[in-house]
Amino acid sequence: MEGEREKALRFALLADVHFRTEDPGRARKDEADLRRCAETFNAAGAAFLLQLGDLISGSEGRAPEELRRSLRALGAFGGRIRHLIGNHCLEGIPCEKLLMAYGLSRSYYAFTQGGVRFIALDTMEASLLRSPESGEDRKTLLSLCREEECKPWCGAVGSGQQAWLQEELRLAEERGTPVLMLSHLPLHPGTTDERHGILWNHRQIRAVLAGSPAVKACIGGHFHPGGTAEEAGIGYLTLPAFSTRESRPDGGCFTGEISRGKLAIYGADGALLYETGLE
Repeated sequence: MEGEREKALRFALLADVHFRTEDPGRARKDEADLRRCAETFNAAGAAFLLQLGDLISGSEGRAPEELRRSLRALGAFGGRIRHLIGNHCLEGIPCEKLLMAYGLSRSYYAFTQGGVRFIALDTMEASLLRSPESGEDRKTLLSLCREEECKPWCGAVGSGQQAWLQEELRLAEERGTPVLMLSHLPLHPGTTDERHGILWNHRQIRAVLAGSPAVKACIGGHFHPGGTAEEAGIGYLTLPAFSTRESRPDGGCFTGEISRGKLAIYGADGALLYETGLE
C-alpha cells in the first residue's frame, strides 16, 4: 500500500479558510495554522494546492488585509497554488483585484496533471456581488435571483463559461482524459443544505456534466460540514471547511492522490475522506 502511495500524484486541497483580522490573537493563530497546513502539504509532496474559495471572510474595511495576510501564510507552500473565487472573496474586493492577487487571467480555467483534466468553474460569475459580463448573464441574474431556492450570496455559471465548459468536455472525451470538476459553490443538493445554498443553475450544469462520460467527480466547498452525493455515475464532494478544523480530526487540510485509476482524498490525520474511480 505504501509503495503504491509513493507513486501517486499528490495535490493539496483547502476550502473555506475564512481568514479574518478583527481579533489580533485569533488572526495570528489562524496564520500559524495555515503555515503549518502548508508545511504538511510540502512534507506530503503535494505538486499543487487547490484553494476552493472563501479564503477570506470579506469583513467590511478589512478584506484587503485579510487577503494579504492569508496569502502570505499560504506562501509557505512550495508548489503552485490554484485559487477559486468564493462569495466571501467578493465582499470588499473587486473581482479584477482578486484575479490579480490570485495570479489568474480569468476566473475559470482548466489544466492537466497526472493524466487528469482539472476544470475550475467560477460559480459566482453571475451574482449580486459583481456586474454581469454580458447581456445574457444579466438576464440569468435577474431571472434566477428572484427564485426562493437561490440565496443572495450565491451565484450562477454564465452563458460564455457554459459554452467554454462544453468545449472542454468535448475535448476531454476526444482525448480519453478523465475530468475532475472544481467549484466553490456545491453543484448537488445532497452536498449542501437550504441555509447555505447552492449554485443557482445547478440543474443546468449537472445536466451538462451528466452528458459527458469524461466527468468522474466534482469537488467544491461552501457548505462547512461537507458532504457527498452521486448522480449519473458522477461523484459530488463538498470539502469540509478549514475554518471548522478545531472540531475535526482531519484538521481541515486534505491531500488528494491520483494513482492506478483512482482518486483518494485523505485528511491530515491520514483517514480516507473520499474515494472514486477515474476510469
